[in-house]
Amino acid sequence: MRLVGVCSWTEDQWSWPEMGGCHSKKVVIPDFETPVRCSGQTAAFTLEQLEHLEICLKEAEEKAKVLLEQCIEKLQAEVKASQEKLTAHTKWRPVVIDIWNIGLRQKS
Repeated sequence: MRLVGVCSWTEDQWSWPEMGGCHSKKVVIPDFETPVRCSGQTAAFTLEQLEHLEICLKEAEEKAKVLLEQCIEKLQAEVKASQEKLTAHTKWRPVVIDIWNIGLRQKS
């Protein structure tokens, strides 16, 4: 066996590397394995990583959609409550003004 080169395998090929880290390790492989085979294994591992990332991105997208819908519903409820308060306030305003005006007329 000899040191052939660097191949992107972690000690456990089925574990996913943490984000932002370098996971390349020098690999000792038998003489009959070629760098082409190593790169093929790397490509397979990279494909698995990409598939995993795709799943993670889809899950994140679904969570983002749910959060967006919740935010929209919350904002709509706040707008509705504000409109109801405004409507209630404007319904009483003319009555208050009329009472005030009546009071002014009576004083005159």
